[in-house]
Amino acid sequence: MSYWPKQNHTNPLRHIVNAMELAKELQDHDDKVQIIFDGACRFCAKAFGVINEVQKTNVDLLDECDKHPSLRNFIADDYQVVTF
Repeated sequence: MSYWPKQNHTNPLRHIVNAMELAKELQDHDDKVQIIFDGACRFCAKAFGVINEVQKTNVDLLDECDKHPSLRNFIADDYQVVTF
């Protein structure tokens, strides 16, 4: 059973749903999977004008690589990175 939101390419939940569907598929095939929602991109938060709102929360602003999250750190830890 799939839990897809209304087909709308601007729906912010589409990335979460895609990640969860992939995780389910991988688990169904006995693959090891870990989903990480690890913070907000500092560059993106600033670009979209929400940096002040993010700073008021407990969400970390990630900026390890030119004000973006570092995917290299995950690769160096032997993860395969999939982004949506």
